[in-house]
Amino acid sequence: MARGAGAKARLQRKLQASRTECRQLRERLRDLQAVHGHVCEQLREEQARRPRLEAVLAGLRRTLFGRKSEVREGARDKQGDGTPPKANEAGEAGEAEPGGAAGTDSGQGGAGERGSQEPPKRHRGRQPGSPAPKRTDRSKLPLLEERLDLDEHERRCPRCGKPYVRCGTKDSLLYEIALQAFARRIRRQRRKPACDCPEARPAVAPPAPRLGQGTQLGTSVWSWIIPQVFHHHRPQALVSRDLESLGLRVPPATLAQGLQRLGALFAPLRPSAPAKPAQRWRRRTRRRGPCSTSRARKMPRTGRTAGA
Repeated sequence: MARGAGAKARLQRKLQASRTECRQLRERLRDLQAVHGHVCEQLREEQARRPRLEAVLAGLRRTLFGRKSEVREGARDKQGDGTPPKANEAGEAGEAEPGGAAGTDSGQGGAGERGSQEPPKRHRGRQPGSPAPKRTDRSKLPLLEERLDLDEHERRCPRCGKPYVRCGTKDSLLYEIALQAFARRIRRQRRKPACDCPEARPAVAPPAPRLGQGTQLGTSVWSWIIPQVFHHHRPQALVSRDLESLGLRVPPATLAQGLQRLGALFAPLRPSAPAKPAQRWRRRTRRRGPCSTSRARKMPRTGRTAGA
């Protein structure tokens, strides 16, 4: 009887221990299930972010390794399949020749040929032979119409004095700025003789004054641009951006080309111009600190170096 009671007690203790262990395993299973659900949720979020990150990566690759915008299709030598030729074709041909020395000479010759066949350096902007860009559309600007007519003595025939009759206008556009950009439609009056005199010729009113032939920018625009570029030393890109904020879009290339045309007008002023810019425009980008190079050389040595 004593043996049976002892065995029963041992079995009860084992059963209690098994129940406790089972309870702990169930609690651990619930914790693991919660962790698994959290991990699955993070995985779904990462999978949702993956397309956006791939798009950003593709954009960065195009920015760093893509083709330049100023390189044209016809400027590159291509193979029949549309791919650029390999740069190491000469080197492979040299390696195919028998003999180490011959292969080395041919490889050096191929490298020299590749160096001599390098294309010339291309300048920025529009390349020679490329089509000229279209003129900028400024049709949304407010229009101010002006009429120009001939003087009184030019409206008559120089021989008989009979007045000319009107025969339409000769129109052109000239853009100006006055706190806000606007367009001037200039209608130049045209007149034709009403007589049969051989000296009489059709006449048209003189054009409005402008700086340069063929330009659509008026004198008020250039009188604002020139001080910004040459007096305030502002970059032409910022000047173009300011003009766009005023309502007049002028590309930087058009601005640079116009300034080059105006260079001939300033030729008489060059002898009197200063050789160097004013000192007030020379601003130092950084200040010399207390531990600068010149001061550090004058400081006495301390420590072990001074004792030595």
